[in-house]
Amino acid sequence: MTIYSAVLFGHHKPNFYLQDIKTGKNVSTHLEEPDFDPTRFKLHRVTGNEKRCSPGDIVSLRPMEKEYLWTPLERSQFLIVRIEIPDDIPMPEGLVEQYWDVDSYNEFNPVSFEEMDENLSSLAEEGKNKWLTKTKEQKQEDYEAHIALLRESCAYPTDYLKKRRMGISLDTLKDAKVDLERMLDPNIRYDPKLEVFKHLDCWDKMKKRKLVKEDKLRRIDRREV
Repeated sequence: MTIYSAVLFGHHKPNFYLQDIKTGKNVSTHLEEPDFDPTRFKLHRVTGNEKRCSPGDIVSLRPMEKEYLWTPLERSQFLIVRIEIPDDIPMPEGLVEQYWDVDSYNEFNPVSFEEMDENLSSLAEEGKNKWLTKTKEQKQEDYEAHIALLRESCAYPTDYLKKRRMGISLDTLKDAKVDLERMLDPNIRYDPKLEVFKHLDCWDKMKKRKLVKEDKLRRIDRREV
């Protein structure tokens, strides 16, 4: 087992912004839809909450020997906790894995060497690159490097459906004697001394339950293209 220092997102992000009609500036933020004078203000409703951090989400992890690197601002905006994790879990990826959109892979559809040569030769004639000065062998090497980069870019999804996958629920934090009122106030630096959490205390936002021993905590498998 290894203990890591983790930062948990420490406050609710507002769902509504009240804006001055004349200036367009935000005058207040709200979790719930507020009552307001529509002749003076307009309401901006936040969309895409599935991709936003919520209190308790694990934002980042560090080895314990680097715990001192968390800044005063981070200690105000986040809650610093310690999590004990089995050594066979690849960290820090395991608990900060995003919930990937598996329909967002780039298509692997490379141009041929001849097409690339023709395209870059046309640009080179306009003085935009040095493609024409290269030997055929150098061009071939460049083409193979381009294909390798393209293949790598198609190996993983490019978008995700939720901001973070794992977190520690507010109920679990409350049971651990966390003062939730102080934690949820971003203007207060709240740095309590807490017992070390187990990785099984963590909440899987995708599966909507706590972790179990059988869960495989690793980044999404790369796709072979």
